[in-house]
Amino acid sequence: QCHQNTAALVAEIEKLPGVELRFPGPYFHEIVIKLPVQAEPVLEKMSRQGILAGYDLGETDWDLGNCMLTNVTEVKTVDDIDRFVSCLATALEDS
Repeated sequence: QCHQNTAALVAEIEKLPGVELRFPGPYFHEIVIKLPVQAEPVLEKMSRQGILAGYDLGETDWDLGNCMLTNVTEVKTVDDIDRFVSCLATALEDS
């Protein structure tokens, strides 16, 4: 279920302009999402909407400042994934 949920999230976020996997290839439940903007303000905006969306990889590697590490587990529902994608899209529009 973890992998299925992660695959569902990947399929949806890749529909957003400028959003893609930073490291394409096999994954299980953790992915690195590359954004068209810095990750920190996007994560902050999503947090204000009640979504702890991931970790700003720019905190540990300047070259990954527009990337966030995100985890999807078996307890997430289709509605949770849809809400994540919707909040991500809104946060990107506001950035």
